[in-house]
Order: sequence, then C-alpha cells, then structure tokens
Amino acid sequence: MSNYIPGVGAFKKRKIRDKRVEELMGAIKRQESPERIERAAEKVRDAQLSVLRCLE
Repeated sequence: MSNYIPGVGAFKKRKIRDKRVEELMGAIKRQESPERIERAAEKVRDAQLSVLRCLE
C-alpha cells in the first residue's frame, strides 16, 4: 500500500499558475517596467505549459 496519493488534475501546478497570474496582474496594476511585466508574463506562460503537459 502506497503512502502517496497522486493529485488529480494537476492541482498543485494549477495553484502555481494562478499565483503567477496574480503576480502578472499586480505588476501591470503597479505599472512596473516592461521588462518586469515581460518576465512575469513568461512565468505565466511556463506555468500554463506545465499544467497542459501534466494533463496529457
């Protein structure tokens, strides 16, 4: 019997993606530099790809 029960539907990765989206929205709202906004957008993109890969 295993002690580890895998998450269903990439729950943890979705939480990380949601956190990244919030960081991006905050950067836009605070009118941070374009470089910081671009970096935050890349993190959102990477997190979204991670979720999609996990669901394959």
